Amino acid sequence: MEIYYCVLKNYKGKFEKTHKGNTHLFFVPLTNNEYLYLGLLGELIDQPKIFATQLILRSDASLVDPLIDGEEEHFGDRFLVLEFLEATTHQVNETMYYIKVKKGGSYIKSDLKLAYSPEHSSDKQKIYFMNGELNFEADDVDPTRDLRMLAVKQMAFMGDLNRLSVFKKKK
Repeated sequence: MEIYYCVLKNYKGKFEKTHKGNTHLFFVPLTNNEYLYLGLLGELIDQPKIFATQLILRSDASLVDPLIDGEEEHFGDRFLVLEFLEATTHQVNETMYYIKVKKGGSYIKSDLKLAYSPEHSSDKQKIYFMNGELNFEADDVDPTRDLRMLAVKQMAFMGDLNRLSVFKKKK
């Protein structure tokens, strides 16, 4: 199993494109057969090394490569897989996972703890907190703000995953 760190480069401007920042994305193994596709919302202001993420998709492990291929096809050179590291996951309890990274990389520098946050989640947006040493620029988020609104904005930007061929019905 591997954990993937990807970015989606964001630009603004119709004729002259200006880099507006990156959307940070993770494919995180939960079990041998299950992955979470998470979008980073930001690092908590009052708790360093704790990052709020939202669930984009929960999928079978067999769909990770087709999902990545679909994102690359849809977004072109704006979508990059920057790092993938060998990892194993241990479920601590019903809502918490420990992701053991075999060897830290350039961006994911340590093991990670991933915890589902029901108090910040809704039926449509599932919020997870990721704790670990990550090496990239992340926006700060205030945990007292409504993380669900940030999640809605991010999903609107990412678009509907049904656009990917892996989800299209075969005729």
